[in-house]
Amino acid sequence: MEKFFNSKIVSTILIVVVLFFLVSWGINKYLDLKADLRISEQNASALKDSIRVKTNKVGNLEFSKEILVAKHKSDLEGLNHRMAKMVKEYDGEINELMDLVATIKSDTVIIDNTKLISLPNNTNGFTWSYNEVFDADNSRSFAGITKFKLDSLSNLITPLQTVITKDEIKFNITQGIRTRKDGKVEMFASSKYPKFAAEELNSVIIDPSTHPALDKFTREKRFKLGVYAGYGATINLSTSNVTAGPQIGAGATYSLW
Repeated sequence: MEKFFNSKIVSTILIVVVLFFLVSWGINKYLDLKADLRISEQNASALKDSIRVKTNKVGNLEFSKEILVAKHKSDLEGLNHRMAKMVKEYDGEINELMDLVATIKSDTVIIDNTKLISLPNNTNGFTWSYNEVFDADNSRSFAGITKFKLDSLSNLITPLQTVITKDEIKFNITQGIRTRKDGKVEMFASSKYPKFAAEELNSVIIDPSTHPALDKFTREKRFKLGVYAGYGATINLSTSNVTAGPQIGAGATYSLW
């Protein structure tokens, strides 16, 4: 115990501990800079990217665009003002936000189901409806009445109004995040609805350390340094003597996976 509290031994131990902490801080700082560089490269590429269109494996159009990565919420304002505003509109801790503006363009629709009906106040009308089912997840249905008044003496037709009584569009959108072969991360969206198109596509990851799929943007934690203190036994291999006492040590670990 006297040797343990010897000033030279204590000084040496303190120096070793400080060195280990400095080395650990330096390594972690280096890994943080590497993660920041990957974020910077991703954002620089994403800000120059535009919506790309291709056909997926089943023949549907697929729209994609690289995502933004905001290490903190405050970083988002400088990356995309619109998405920064959207984040403020929702409660809770938002870690991932996607914004898709889509259009569905239709061909000329011919409505065969038309009937002439009599209405109150000496008016008439045509009822019409249209129903098209593309598959279980995509369909279009609308119906209405076109009203008019007929003067029986002059045979003059006066158009009144068209009332839409039903207007439903059911469609699916499949969207997600993927990593390309070149390492860039992008958002993609696709739909089986005919003539579906993405007009605007934006996506941002906020604080990527909370998103397990994007750990490439966080500091790698494979290499760890640490110190320990306690009371234990030590075996002298040459003499086989066992001595007990307080211990202070330091160690390093590296995870392969």
